[in-house]
Amino acid sequence: MKKLIDLVMEYQKNKDETVLQKIFKMVQPMTWKYRYKIDISYEDDFEQELNLRTYKTIERFNVHLQTKTKEQNHYELIKLLEMNYKYAVKDFYLQYQQEKKNELCFTNIDDFPYMCNQTNLDLEKVLKERQLIESEIQFLMAFIEDGRMLKQTEVAEKLHISQQKVSRLWNNIKRKYKTPYKEP
Repeated sequence: MKKLIDLVMEYQKNKDETVLQKIFKMVQPMTWKYRYKIDISYEDDFEQELNLRTYKTIERFNVHLQTKTKEQNHYELIKLLEMNYKYAVKDFYLQYQQEKKNELCFTNIDDFPYMCNQTNLDLEKVLKERQLIESEIQFLMAFIEDGRMLKQTEVAEKLHISQQKVSRLWNNIKRKYKTPYKEP
């Protein structure tokens, strides 16, 4: 049986698809090791990502037979693949975390301050989807400035109204939308 490095050298020379399939089969136990670190519902997609990273790695890998033995090249290739797979797991979880962050955790109006800390989220659109009227949306949007949540006194200054009125409007909106939003 040929070693992985032999198959990689053969593939780089001929670009033969059958050799590429043999490479994928040979590294499959290693990809499964990393595949199982991912949520089961994403495993198939993640395996495809690992295969793509395997392909890119073997395309870019330089075999140095003049300065290194085949064993050294083989070991270097394995370490490079493992490093790429580790980064794939990390990248997956970073992307997954960002997607979870962007999902709406808005069950009632008290969650509004939490929402303004989320990145890549169009708050106005989200609030409109929750059937808030335009004046309430504008009032709530006044609490956000430069990506931070303002205090009621700061909003009062911004809107040229008293802090008591800001507090009353806030409490009215909270009372009105106190029941959690439920998906239809």
